[in-house]
Amino acid sequence: MIDLAQQEALEELAAEHIPEFWRTGRLRYKLDPHQQRVYDKYRAWEAALAAYLRTRGPETRAEIARGMIRCFVLDIGRRWGKTFLVALIRVEDCLRRANAVITYATAFQSDIVELIQPMLEDLFEDCPDDLRPTYNRSRKTWLFKNGSKLKLVGIDKNPRGMRGKASDGFNVTEAGHVRNLAHTIGTVIYQQFQRRPWATLILESNAPEDPEHDFDRI
Repeated sequence: MIDLAQQEALEELAAEHIPEFWRTGRLRYKLDPHQQRVYDKYRAWEAALAAYLRTRGPETRAEIARGMIRCFVLDIGRRWGKTFLVALIRVEDCLRRANAVITYATAFQSDIVELIQPMLEDLFEDCPDDLRPTYNRSRKTWLFKNGSKLKLVGIDKNPRGMRGKASDGFNVTEAGHVRNLAHTIGTVIYQQFQRRPWATLILESNAPEDPEHDFDRI
């Protein structure tokens, strides 16, 4: 067991390294131990997937639509912190890859203002000023200094907002409450992953109300 003085010393030491963590896109320190375990599983899966896809050459439309190979699913109950975990992963992605385009989709538009935006503002609290992204309210997009963008989209009010020419990553919060989830993934999201073997889709949700929902069925 460590005493209070030792704990404070450890926290001061960690605080000295926070700017470096932000500059290298390593924000794992913000997670609780149970979140860190899932974070580590995701990053290991992501690396293995990218290595595998690089060996396959250009993907065809049929290959993209065939399966869920690029999809990482978190089927976890409320109050676990899965939404914060996924947001942190995508902020890291924006920091690590210049000019990246990441879409953060929510089942409901109201969640952007009530949940996602305040959560992201808390996440950026200790970000160095020269790295801190700015928020474009009209476009609902966080703009990073390296040219990356994190777009926030409410699917119920703006389903077309998920469309784009190319994407470096997608995630859907409360995916178990999105209508026609599988169709949206196959015809809208996966098409934007072409020629981007590093691009992934993260679905996170608690249990859907409909037992036949795509989130559980597929």
